[in-house]
Amino acid sequence: SYNLDKNVDFRIINLREIVAKLLLEGHAFEIVDGDINHIAMDWVSNVLESLALTIGQKKKIFVLSILGTQSTGKSTLLNTMFGANFPVSSGRCTRGIFMQLIPIEEKFRESLRYDYLVILDTEGLRAPELSVNSVHRRDNELATIAVGLGDVTLVNMFGEGHNEVQDILQITIFAFIRMKEISCKPRCIFVHQNVQDTHAHTNLISSRSNLVETLDSMTALAARQENKSSFYSKFSDVIEFHPETEVFYFPGLFEGEPPLSRVSTGYSNSAANLRHYLLKCFSSNKKRQFQSVREWSNKLNCLWESVLDENFVFSYRNALEVASRFELDHKLSAWHSSYIQSLNEWKSSSLNELFNVNYAQVTET
Repeated sequence: SYNLDKNVDFRIINLREIVAKLLLEGHAFEIVDGDINHIAMDWVSNVLESLALTIGQKKKIFVLSILGTQSTGKSTLLNTMFGANFPVSSGRCTRGIFMQLIPIEEKFRESLRYDYLVILDTEGLRAPELSVNSVHRRDNELATIAVGLGDVTLVNMFGEGHNEVQDILQITIFAFIRMKEISCKPRCIFVHQNVQDTHAHTNLISSRSNLVETLDSMTALAARQENKSSFYSKFSDVIEFHPETEVFYFPGLFEGEPPLSRVSTGYSNSAANLRHYLLKCFSSNKKRQFQSVREWSNKLNCLWESVLDENFVFSYRNALEVASRFELDHKLSAWHSSYIQSLNEWKSSSLNELFNVNYAQVTET
């Protein structure tokens, strides 16, 4: 027990207003709890509502999220482009999804048509610390939330390969097609880090084409499974993607030999070019309407409810596994129907034989 001064003025502290003010001061706020992979929706909604009241309900936001496997430089990229303060280290330094609010200078707001930039830093996917049984569902849910919440999602990859992210995007496509309540069409920009070839954009055209073809075929497969082939036939029908202009290649972060290595000017220039492209991303499209904080909060709530309701597709590694499960279920259903039909026919014939035998015995007596 503690001896408290009776004259102390105890006041009820409104935590949500405090957190909203911390957001405005540049601190990060946890959207998805990485320890349990859950959104405390009441708490997050209250904080966002307080933020909306603080900055003004008519203020518009541009939401940028990032997605990628573990230790590919996601947080470093966001920190470099926007001066954010997301933690950076090797291994699993980010858990869940964190947001940070960055105000746009007054002189740029009219041309950009939004007042604040919201950046979402996500936990690295395919973390080796997690068990294989749980990592697929966790990663697929995080990826769907990150892509669904962002106006633009940076798909961050280390090097030229994209196999792991490709698997996750396939499940994300399946999820968005199955989620009837979510009507948004997100947009993805691909970022390849640690690519030293200065002509990578030209030399890797075939690799990008193969990626798009794979994602298109997986989209068509998912649409067939959900009987929505008339609405979705290719990847860009679900997630907007322009492979000719929205694939960026970054050199390594450091150049030179340690301990004398320094930050690469090529990396800094690439980050500056990408930031300029992102901030101007929708300025030319006058039809694009940005969300208020309250509208984005409602979107988060709908998306989270849809993720909770989706108890099937997130458990699989990629779309081929989902399709195989559908095919197996179809064959099992056919086998079961055939078995029931054969059983009923045998039962009917057996009963007829028994009836005929009994009838013959009765007539003989």
